Formats: sequence, C-alpha cells, structure tokens
Amino acid sequence: MKTKWKIILNSAAMGRKLLLHLSIGALLVGGMTEAVPTLYAESSVSVPIRDTNASVTFSLPAPTGPYSIGTTELHLIDRGRPDPWVEDKKRELMISIWYPAKQKPGQLAPYMQPGAAAHYEQTTLASVGIKPGTINWSRITTHGRIAAPVANARGGYPVVLYSPGSGVPRTAGTIAAEELASHGYVVVTIDHTYDASEVEFPDGRVEIQALPKLSKESVMRSLAVRELDIRFVLDQLAVLSTGGNPDADQRRLPYGLGEAMDLAHIGIFGHSAGGAAALQTMHDDSRIDAGILMDGTLGYLPDSLLPVATEGLDRPFMLLGSGYYKEEGPDSHLTRPDWKSLWEHSAGWKLDLNAPQGMHFTFTDYPAILPQLKEKLGLPDTVIQESIGTIDPAQAIAVQRDYVIAFFDRHLRYMSGDLLQGPSPEHPEIEFIR
Repeated sequence: MKTKWKIILNSAAMGRKLLLHLSIGALLVGGMTEAVPTLYAESSVSVPIRDTNASVTFSLPAPTGPYSIGTTELHLIDRGRPDPWVEDKKRELMISIWYPAKQKPGQLAPYMQPGAAAHYEQTTLASVGIKPGTINWSRITTHGRIAAPVANARGGYPVVLYSPGSGVPRTAGTIAAEELASHGYVVVTIDHTYDASEVEFPDGRVEIQALPKLSKESVMRSLAVRELDIRFVLDQLAVLSTGGNPDADQRRLPYGLGEAMDLAHIGIFGHSAGGAAALQTMHDDSRIDAGILMDGTLGYLPDSLLPVATEGLDRPFMLLGSGYYKEEGPDSHLTRPDWKSLWEHSAGWKLDLNAPQGMHFTFTDYPAILPQLKEKLGLPDTVIQESIGTIDPAQAIAVQRDYVIAFFDRHLRYMSGDLLQGPSPEHPEIEFIR
C-alpha cells in the first residue's frame, strides 16, 4: 500500500544538491533565495512595460517533428483550495498547452509575457549585470501559433506534463515542450505560483515568488504543493477533454483541443524540484503512466527521503543526471543515496543516464539561450559553465530532445527503438549507468 504524502511543515525536504545549485539558478531564473523572509510576503507587483528599441534577442531551435505547433494559455483556479503561500486567495495557476496544429498562418506566442519579462529583467538579469531594456522581449517568440486549430481533432495524442525547477518559470522547458508537440504529443507546462520567479496572469497582474526562507520544512511543503498543483491540472484536463472550458476567464479554446487529448496515456517530466514533484505525483496518482526526473533530489540527504524514493515505482521512469555527485562518480543511482533507494525499491522498467560534462541546467532551455547572450552581451564563460557545464550546447539540446521523446514513445505509444538500449554514437555525451 502506498503511503499518502501529506502537506506538513515538519518533514523532510530536498537535498544538498538543490542547495548547491540555487545560487546558479538565481543567475537566470531568480532561484529560491532568502529575499522573501516570511511566509506571507508581498507577492503581486506592478511592472512597467517598456517600449524599447533594444536590439538584443535570442531564438529557440526549430522543433524537428512533422507537425506544426499550436499553443494556448489557461488560467486555472482551484476554488476549493486556499493558496498555501499567500493569505486570502484561492490557488491560481497558469499553464501553457502545446499541441500538433494545422499549418495555418497565425501569431507566434511570445517566449515570456511582457510583464513577466519586465520583472525578470529588473531582478534576475540585473543581478548579473544586464541592464533592464537591453533585451527586446517583444521580438523573442516561440514556434507555437496562438490558438491554432488542432491538426487532428480526434488525433488521440498522448499527454505529457512538465514541472520546472524551484524558482523557475515554465518557459524554461519550452524547447522540450515544442519538440514533443511537433512529434504528436499534447504537452502541458505548469507555473507553480509563488514558487516560480514570476507568473503573469491574463489581467496583467504579475505574481512573484513568495516562499518562506529556505529550510527542510519549507522545501518539503513546496513539493507537496506542487503535487496538488499537478493533480489539479490533471483534473482540469479531464474537464477539457469532455467539452468543458476550465479557463477561469472563459477565453476561447483552440478548435479540437479537448477531444484530441488521449488521457489514457499520460506522462510527466520535470527538472530539479519539478522532477522530484513529478515522480512523487506519479507515485501517488495512477493516472500517470511514465515519468522522467531531470537532475532532482528525492529528499534531504542523507537521512530523509521522499516516499517515492523509499517505496519505489511500479511504472517506467528515467533518470537524467548531470555532472558528478561529490567525488564518488557520475551523478546516478550508484552514487546518490536517494536515487539508489528509488532504484532498489522500484519493480518497473527503469533507466539511468548521465551527462558527465553537464551541470544542473543542462536539461533546460539554457543551452540554447546562454551562448547567444554570451556572444551578444559578453557574458563570462563561468556563467555558461556553472549553468550547463562544458558539454557542447547543441549536443545538450539534442540529448534532451532525443531521449525524452524516445522514452515517451516507448512507454506511451509502445514504439520500439534502439536509443534506450545502450550507448549511441550520435550521443557520446551520454553514459548509461548500469
């Protein structure tokens, strides 16, 4: 019998690796810091939107699949749940849905909404010496066309959810989301409000991180909140699939989106804290069929582990590690006590991969973005290396795309393939940990 993971303050939390990487995360995504000293901090800000002539931009690599991409945002309100971080509010979330779309003209979605981008400039980018107004966010777009009609309204596309790292907005997983959508998946990226560095809502309101000081108790609670967020999103997708409109503002939905989703085949992946929350949710919710943990800690090491680590999984999962664990070797189930416990207690299909030359943000959008900002703004090499390591950025993007798709193709579509069988000459950066 699986142990229910309850939201309590006096419990275990994320481990040392998360703590080591928080300062690096703050370089680009505002990371979880001690800037917010109390549980109920001021969380909503008014950010001026600049009319800028700035010329600096960056772009995302084009997805490689056969489908064009559509995208839409949904504003979700869990009216039965008070927000755990801010008083007198119901729990509100913003999600983006990426899906195969018909090839029709349409407006490309921005990489970040203007208010969120402005806050990101004033805080995160300013902290590393990039002046507000340097980057022209209005010219930075994704490959998803806003509210484009679905390519096949009865397509039966498997659904994959994505949860980002602590202090990280959902935009950090855009490359992977677009790639999956271009190969015939519906992908849902989730912003965990007051955990993410900033979240912009349809009325222009920007809610910023409002977590308590970093501690074992606060991080464990944040993971439990993330699980409830993910499960609520799953509930709202079910509403969408039966013809309902879960958007709080009742904005028009893309044609065919609800019936195109195959909710009998659901996967999940996440980075860092998002990966831990992904596997813990999979442990507790049988609707999720397969999951990927990207460089996340499953407890507060060495003596406090999450239930998923101590009880294991009975469905397929993949571990994607980067760099080394202390001096003990590549970050893997052979070196990390939390991953080792998960591995030994899991009866289902499992795979452990490592990118020895990578760092904590190798499996995000950063390998695409950072080199461009380095070239245009002269970011120091240390920013690159401390975020994504010395791995070739193009190869880091290819690794993330290819292995994530191969995993979900195998376990949600039951397709055979060689990539997950052993080392590939196309990806010499990846080690299979046996």
